[in-house]
Amino acid sequence: MNPYAVENVTKMKIVLPLPRAEIWQRIATPAGLAKWLCASCEGTIERYQSMAFHWPDEDDKNFMVLEVVEGVSVEFGWFDRSKVKIMLEGDSPTILNLKVTYTRDDMGRDCQAVELGPWAFCLANLKSGLLGGPDLRTNDPKYRWRESYLD
Repeated sequence: MNPYAVENVTKMKIVLPLPRAEIWQRIATPAGLAKWLCASCEGTIERYQSMAFHWPDEDDKNFMVLEVVEGVSVEFGWFDRSKVKIMLEGDSPTILNLKVTYTRDDMGRDCQAVELGPWAFCLANLKSGLLGGPDLRTNDPKYRWRESYLD
């Protein structure tokens, strides 16, 4: 059993030795999201607003902002009726909690299994960028995770 994926919910957390306000800018602004999650992002992060997410190798996707609690949490509708919620606790250090809720059917279970690794990668990339490290995504095909992932 995977401790990060229980039933239809994936939960992960990272500790960041930074002020909450700095992390909030990365998780609740289009420019911030583009630094760790997608290639680019457009829209307004306000309740019931649509956000356009762009990835280099995939079709653009529009997601609905479901909830925003300023400085605390943001929730998006996600692929195939799932939901992504990012929550912050504390301040310097700040704990970032990721919660992805999938549908309770075969499609939800399949999506959860496929997305578990990429979510861990995205959180590692978020932390790397916030701590002054490199963007772990690369345009060099010999280093892209799909071509070089080891299982």
